[in-house]
Amino acid sequence: MLPTLKPGNYVLVSKFAYNLRTPIYIPFTDMQVPFLGTKGFLKVHHGDIAVFNKLDSTAKNSFVYQKILIKRVGGVPGDFIRKQANITIVNSQSFVIPWYYEQLLQTGLPDSTVDVIPSKYYFMAGDNRTQSFDSRYFGLVPEENLIGRAEAVLWPWPPRWIK
Repeated sequence: MLPTLKPGNYVLVSKFAYNLRTPIYIPFTDMQVPFLGTKGFLKVHHGDIAVFNKLDSTAKNSFVYQKILIKRVGGVPGDFIRKQANITIVNSQSFVIPWYYEQLLQTGLPDSTVDVIPSKYYFMAGDNRTQSFDSRYFGLVPEENLIGRAEAVLWPWPPRWIK
């Protein structure tokens, strides 16, 4: 997320923005918690900086998450997405994939397809487009994986983008 966020930044996240829900599992155990939740107070918009769980596809238990990531929302349900060679295009905005990252592609659309981002899925993009591990590599993010919206950088203060 450079230059907006740097490694080591502490960020205030509003968990009430997108989803109000129970935890997915009891901490330090593999015991699942029944899902109880409702919509949050805000809708997800283009340009929001969102915090979300990236599902670990190799885990035995589908409720075990590998990473918590923070990215900018690049596409919302209903947006057009197209992949051609090393470029992903969302609503006429291109996200170039550098040649040395092409091997990391695990999911995504076949070349030269035009599709619509389905309901309750989002395309996440890092601000450092050429070196960001984002939806071009791990696919679209389901709505239930959203944790919240980043509201402010707490440390170091003041962040460079506030000035």
